[in-house]
Amino acid sequence: EIPRLVLIDKSGKIYYNDYMQDDLGPLMEAFLSDKPFTKPAVASVDGSILPREKGIWEGLYNKLYSGSEMLFEVTDVTGQFFITMSHDTLAGGYFLQLNTKASDVFDVLYDNTQTVVLPESLQDKMFTVLFRNPVKLLPDEHKALLKKLVLAHFKLKETQKLVPADVYTLKLQDKTKLIPAEENEPHAGVNETHLIVGGPVSDLVKEIYTTDQITVIDETGLDGHYEFLIDRGSPEAYAKSLQSYGLSLEQERREIPTIFLN
Repeated sequence: EIPRLVLIDKSGKIYYNDYMQDDLGPLMEAFLSDKPFTKPAVASVDGSILPREKGIWEGLYNKLYSGSEMLFEVTDVTGQFFITMSHDTLAGGYFLQLNTKASDVFDVLYDNTQTVVLPESLQDKMFTVLFRNPVKLLPDEHKALLKKLVLAHFKLKETQKLVPADVYTLKLQDKTKLIPAEENEPHAGVNETHLIVGGPVSDLVKEIYTTDQITVIDETGLDGHYEFLIDRGSPEAYAKSLQSYGLSLEQERREIPTIFLN
């Protein structure tokens, strides 16, 4: 029960924040107005909002708020408070991410279906990311700029190689079993047993990878929007459930483009 996502525009309007919005107000206000942050975060009644030590928030925020260097290693944060990014944040505005693994940062920067290998020295590191979109950019442009800044910060270069891997191919068997979805209302959700997706097959493929880290290659040739309610948790569960939609999921050994950062 911690804030999961905050997306705000230059006027300070909060587009989405699903928990304890009031506690984030002072920090967000300072961030938007380019002013130092002097008021520590307010702890919730049950103590679930941390850190308890005054000064940690000030140290994190004030080190970054006016500079162009928007990412640094976390060494003195003992709290469990963090805000995570989603792909929605890349559409514009601002995002703040605290106390985050380097692997999670790069998961946002690259497509869900891309395999990215980090240097061993970064794999267990924790970082804070604070990024301001300096101009109005399209989502892909925003993402590309953020990737450039983060790679430059870590002094990393991309090398792409073909690496043999077990993947799953999604193929169309019977189009009549598909359930059409509203194209202007894409959605996705997950619980312990099921995955719900309304949208293009590409969204389904991304959600399968995000939820269960199963790499799926779409070979259906479908370009419409469809509704899916699917058993999840294993390749076998996905394959059995996808059959009811006229789709097959088959395991194959292929050479997959893999991005090495070094």
